[in-house]
Amino acid sequence: MSDATKSDPPSGVGSAGGSAKLGRRTVLAFAAVAAAGGVGAIAKTVWSRNRGGARRAAASPELAVRGLPVAIPFHGELAEVVPVEQTRKLLTTLLPCWIQAVKVGNLLHAYRLWGPQARFPTGVFTRPFDAPLFSGQDMERTFLDSKGFEKTFPLDLPLLMSYPNGIVVRTGYTAIQGGHMGALVHPDNVLRTFAELGYSSETPVVAVKGDVKAVEGKLSVGDLVQGTIEDIVRGSVAYFDPEQELEWTVEALARYLAPQSTWTNRFGHSYSLDDLAERLAETPLGVGSCLGLHLPYALVCLYRINQEHGILSDSAREKVEEHLRSRSRGLELKQNSDGMFFQDNDPLWSGKQDPHEDRSKWLSTSELTVLSHHLDWIALAPEGLRPKRETVQRAVEAMLRGLEPWTMYVRSADYAPLSHAGSSLCGLLGRSATDVVFQGREGNGGKRGVQ
Repeated sequence: MSDATKSDPPSGVGSAGGSAKLGRRTVLAFAAVAAAGGVGAIAKTVWSRNRGGARRAAASPELAVRGLPVAIPFHGELAEVVPVEQTRKLLTTLLPCWIQAVKVGNLLHAYRLWGPQARFPTGVFTRPFDAPLFSGQDMERTFLDSKGFEKTFPLDLPLLMSYPNGIVVRTGYTAIQGGHMGALVHPDNVLRTFAELGYSSETPVVAVKGDVKAVEGKLSVGDLVQGTIEDIVRGSVAYFDPEQELEWTVEALARYLAPQSTWTNRFGHSYSLDDLAERLAETPLGVGSCLGLHLPYALVCLYRINQEHGILSDSAREKVEEHLRSRSRGLELKQNSDGMFFQDNDPLWSGKQDPHEDRSKWLSTSELTVLSHHLDWIALAPEGLRPKRETVQRAVEAMLRGLEPWTMYVRSADYAPLSHAGSSLCGLLGRSATDVVFQGREGNGGKRGVQ
């Protein structure tokens, strides 16, 4: 970041003991923004080429951020259990185009699935609704550039906020009436997406100064600040809170910091990937976002990165291995003959009922969430730490069969778990979504992202 700002996140944001309900990076100016009655001043921000201000404070000054994040190629060893044509058909229904107002969570899921090079030509894709269709470049601009984010979400506060210790990504609900951003509730999910898509830490980003405030009844936002993804990594480290959701943070930091595995936040507290891996591995099943279904993906990523860079102790690695083996054995034991997984007395399995149509053959949203999230981590897990081939094949068949009756309206409403279905099938094939749709191209080693 060329110039850090003098301001800092409000007290409690990012610190241990901060507000858990709103998220460590929720800007307390939400209330002031709501009182101001509008955000038109955001459009009036200007680029400052020569702006004074304090330099970044010394949170983990020794931090060495990688130029390129660690890539974790899909193994592709189970490609034969995935029908390519059915996968292609599913993917052509997963356009970044929704009948409801655009939600940042859906857009981020689409970005992860398709990457910045995505294109959606007519003849291959049918535009389902008379609504904005986001290209890969549109999605990239939304998440890398505050001006692009404002264009997509004009009623919401900026996503990237610049502070002395780095750039932080705002999480939490907007307080603006009529805002359609919704919630970006998972800390470091954006950074993790950049890492997974292969973005260099030198990639430019445009943030907004973190001194958002209301002046004379109007919102006043400081100049835009040019930075890089490295500044987002440093912001994640500086404001790290061990009580936050860890799944996305550990993957993002492991990819951008390996072989370094320790850091110190701005409060002087030190942490290590080793400790966090053990903490995640010891988490009881069902605990966490989506009933803990993101957790095995994070552990697989840590395991794969450790194979190359040695970021874990033997003790932590063994705990990760045991957790994944236990998960795999559980899936093998709790799979019905139709391929669905089950858990006794688990409310997750109460699928939605529609009194106006027979959905007995439909895959419920909760069932899709379970199948797609499990297949997502299985696509990265090495043999011995994943379920048997037959188990995976039955799960794939159950997911594709149950999705066939879904209408485009239902797909639009439940885009997030559907995107995991698409990404998991592509991962098992070892190919990107674009490669699967345009079948004349060769696979790209399982990489989704920047080319």
